[in-house]
Amino acid sequence: MNNLHELEKKLGYTFKNAAFLRDALTHRSFLNECSSEARVCNERLEFLGDAVLEIAVSEYIYKNYPDLGEGKMSQIRSVVVCESGLYAFAKEMNIGKFIYMAHGEDSSGGRDKPSILSDAIEAIIAAVYLDSDFNTAKDFVIKHFEKYIVSAINNKKSDDDYKSRLQEYALSKAHKIDYILIKESGPDHEKVFTVKVLYNDEISSTGTGTSKKKAQQQAAKAMLEILKS
Repeated sequence: MNNLHELEKKLGYTFKNAAFLRDALTHRSFLNECSSEARVCNERLEFLGDAVLEIAVSEYIYKNYPDLGEGKMSQIRSVVVCESGLYAFAKEMNIGKFIYMAHGEDSSGGRDKPSILSDAIEAIIAAVYLDSDFNTAKDFVIKHFEKYIVSAINNKKSDDDYKSRLQEYALSKAHKIDYILIKESGPDHEKVFTVKVLYNDEISSTGTGTSKKKAQQQAAKAMLEILKS
C-alpha cells in the first residue's frame, strides 16, 4: 500500500480528504486490474490541475515581472507548464513511487514515464484545489514551481546564452538534446574543439571554439538558426 503520509510530507500539504490524493495518484491501468475497488483514475483531475497550474504560473509572472511583454511571458510559461517541466518536479518528489498502476504498466517502466508522472502532478494540483481553495492551490504551485519560473526567466534574459535558449525551446516541446565532442585539435595551449549537438535524435549541427563550452554555444546557436528556418 502506498504511504500517502510520506508523500504529504514531501508536498508540504496534508489532505483533509485523502481520497483526493489517492485518486490523483491512480493511473487508468490500475482500474483494469482492480475493478472490484470503487476508484476513479486521475484523468479528470489532470484536466482541472492543468488549468490551475497555468493560471497560477501566469499570475506569478505577470505580477512579479512587469517589464516582460506578452510574448516573453508566454515563452517562459511554456517552459514551466509542459511535460518536461512537470516531469522534473515529479522526479524531485519521487512521485512514481506512489502511483497506483497495473503490474504490467509497472514492469514496463511506467513509474518513470514522463507522461504518467507529469499527469500525476497536474492531478495532485487539482486535488489540493478541491481539498482547499484556489488561493491555497496557487500557493502550493508557487511554493514548488517558483524556482523553475525564475530559472526560465534568468535564461531568457541572457540572449547570448544559446545553450539555455535551445534547452528552453526543447523543454517546451518535450524534446531532448545531446552534445557530443567530435574533434579536438591543436597544441595544448591553442586547443580547438568541435562539438555536435543532436536535437531529438533527428537534427544535428556543429560548432567550434577554444573550449568545449564555447563550442557547445556555437553548436546551439547553429541549431537555433536551423529550427527558426
